[in-house]
Amino acid sequence: MFRVFGVAAAIAAILSLAILGWQGLGLHLGPTFDWVLTSYEKQAARFFGLLEPLIRPALDALAAVTGWTLSLQPHWKHVVVLLWLNIGAESRNAWRMGDKGYSVFSGLVGLVIALVASIASGLFTLDHPLSSAFVALFPMFGYLCWAFAALAFHATNFSSGFRGRAPPRMWWSVFYSGAKYSFLRFSVGVTFVLIATTWSYISGQVISGLAVLGVWIAFFALYWLATGALQARDEGKSVFDNADFQHGWIMLSTIAGAIGLLSLGVAGI
Repeated sequence: MFRVFGVAAAIAAILSLAILGWQGLGLHLGPTFDWVLTSYEKQAARFFGLLEPLIRPALDALAAVTGWTLSLQPHWKHVVVLLWLNIGAESRNAWRMGDKGYSVFSGLVGLVIALVASIASGLFTLDHPLSSAFVALFPMFGYLCWAFAALAFHATNFSSGFRGRAPPRMWWSVFYSGAKYSFLRFSVGVTFVLIATTWSYISGQVISGLAVLGVWIAFFALYWLATGALQARDEGKSVFDNADFQHGWIMLSTIAGAIGLLSLGVAGI
């Protein structure tokens, strides 16, 4: 059952990533893949449309406080899937490795954070450099919050195994050892956003925040592949026995699938 869910999630991630690339880059596709992605878009809108009646009252309350007019852009639902591609890959790997407590915790917290960050991203349009920047920044910040929550879980579990009362510095040491790398990855994403926004203002052509988010996800995939391969080499194991490498492999395979779909579509199929 878990495997079937993973396959379905991977297919949805490929299609959602393809749609984000399609919309973010303004590509013109052939009739077959235009139909495939348009059909998936309609099904995704129907599925996530079940949530929108629950989201709307919160947006109306926020609009009443701020005086802003708030409406969800269609890309928000695909950003959820894109965030879940990263978070879900780690949760599935943790389950396979036997760390089921962490898998459930990270999955549930990650799902909530992915929804909140994606809704925030969906409040911004793609037609202005600054607005488009926030489309990418909110999912990046959401992932950082999830990473900190996951690290706090690990630090608490580690400290609870200490005989007697674990000193606070032990919890902080375990948390900080991972948090600095999470913040570094977030900083790389912010750098991508700053470069894209600056170029958009200089050139007069808006670089979509969806495209920037896709580049950041690709960077993540390569990061996990590289770190996993190095760990496997040091441990003398196969790379496919390493959770980080598997994490990166799932992400990179999804990206490759989306690029393949878009390439066939652009070719006129």
